[in-house]
Amino acid sequence: MGGIAEEVQCQILLLAHWHKYVGAGEPEIADAIAAAYPQAVARIARATRAPDTRAAAALLFEGLLQPGFDPARGAESARRYVNRKATIAIRNHHKTTDGASWRWEALGVPERRYYKLLNQFAPKTGTRYQVNVDVLEKIRSHLISRDKKKEMHDIAMELLQERGFSYAAARKWLQRHDYSEALTARPRSKRPAAGPAGFLIAACSSSLSCITGFTSPGLAAGQPVGTDLLETHAAAR
Repeated sequence: MGGIAEEVQCQILLLAHWHKYVGAGEPEIADAIAAAYPQAVARIARATRAPDTRAAAALLFEGLLQPGFDPARGAESARRYVNRKATIAIRNHHKTTDGASWRWEALGVPERRYYKLLNQFAPKTGTRYQVNVDVLEKIRSHLISRDKKKEMHDIAMELLQERGFSYAAARKWLQRHDYSEALTARPRSKRPAAGPAGFLIAACSSSLSCITGFTSPGLAAGQPVGTDLLETHAAAR
């Protein structure tokens, strides 16, 4: 492990590079990284068979081209960040030199999704998943089934909307029915909306019932509301 002074010097050079005061081709940056984080650089050198320490530090520096840690959070936080970048540098080197592909790439899913699937399908011993051919085949079958289900869902959604369903209504319908029923599905007939006159009559009827305790047969029949009806209600009382 490098000393605190070397780590501070390295972080100052990285900050200067991030703020465009120092170019990426300056050899002092690689030397400062190697002096500040010798274990991470040595790990890269062993794994990649780099010709010298400066070459290994240059591989690590490729992962530090953009700001990724806050020096104010302390030296330990910066060390963890650099170690993660060293691991990524080794993986990327193996991938480009060996021509291998990661398992999640072979399955066609992002890395994060791959590990969620491992949590679902793979047994775990300690902190490691036990991944074999059978586990990968289960994951592949699950992904194929998911893709088929999504395709059927999209087809059913399109069919329901062609038959008069709104997008929201089609989604709700599919939550309660099988896809095969979409071939004969019909949207519910909409109730006719009451016009302004009907709404006014209903409102006046309700108000008069509350005030007088009497419901007019005329209002129930939809007759016009006027002074004569009000007088009739007063006489009836």
